[in-house]
Amino acid sequence: MNFIKNAKFISANPDWCERVPKFKKEFTARGDIKSANLQISSLGVYEAYLNGKRVGDFVLAPGWTEYKSRLQYQCY
Repeated sequence: MNFIKNAKFISANPDWCERVPKFKKEFTARGDIKSANLQISSLGVYEAYLNGKRVGDFVLAPGWTEYKSRLQYQCY
């Protein structure tokens, strides 16, 4: 899928070594939106929220992954 080639990874500041980072992205949708997808992954685990509501029902997604061999992603 092309979206993986175009994805821009974000990362925490290395000086935060003892903290759990929280990433936030604000955006404004333009036009009439009939449907949308969120494709998300992590080198670690995540919980995703959209408009303050939890996305999906995973706990600490994506679960165990061998990062050197593959990178799982979820589509909501």
